[in-house]
Amino acid sequence: MRARLREFSRSSKNRIYIPGNDRRKILAALHPDGVPDPTMKKRHEEAFQIFSTLPIREIPRHELAERKP
Repeated sequence: MRARLREFSRSSKNRIYIPGNDRRKILAALHPDGVPDPTMKKRHEEAFQIFSTLPIREIPRHELAERKP
């Protein structure tokens, strides 16, 4: 599975764009520093690392403003 994620992340065509606030919230939720349990901390570290390497980019602010109704 990790090999497939790496292959996917190398392709510049396969990018996912989300609002910057959403991306920061997801990273904050996955960050292992806020988890006291060692087992869960390890899982959060792995999830944080995987999410950080995915080809997810922030939508530029000017495009985000254009999309609002």
